[in-house]
Amino acid sequence: MEQAVKMVRLDLYNKGLFCGAQAIHWELEALGLSPLPSLRTINRILCRHELTHRRTGRYEPKGRKYPALEGTSVNHVQQSDFVGPRFLHGPTRFYSLNTVDLATGRCAIEPLLTRDAQHTLDAFWAVWRRLGLPTHQQVDNEMVFMAVPRIHVGWDV
Repeated sequence: MEQAVKMVRLDLYNKGLFCGAQAIHWELEALGLSPLPSLRTINRILCRHELTHRRTGRYEPKGRKYPALEGTSVNHVQQSDFVGPRFLHGPTRFYSLNTVDLATGRCAIEPLLTRDAQHTLDAFWAVWRRLGLPTHQQVDNEMVFMAVPRIHVGWDV
């Protein structure tokens, strides 16, 4: 069990994800580990192996430039991205869809329990009801934002 806790913690840390006891517990559950250790046991394992340190240093960008769309008027360009997962006390994990109108700086945040397609569509509709429907919606390359997976090649258009 200790090895599993250490490996999951290091994997989450290396991916730049939240790597506390609750996140580790959920990952172990997803892997089908049984019996699951308690949060307190996970915390004791992390302390015993000195895996409780926080990240240090400044953020270093990956160097990839995204297309620069200019927001020339209200609802011309909106940018959206997910933040999360975030954790509340107990078994509550959630994400936020954050959206900003580039011309006005107005923003909207919509919480979601999962990033699946239907919840994401519902979140966009909620955001657009508040901010208005944009001409261009800029998002990153997460699979949930793609209409179809990239593996399809040779479209007949």
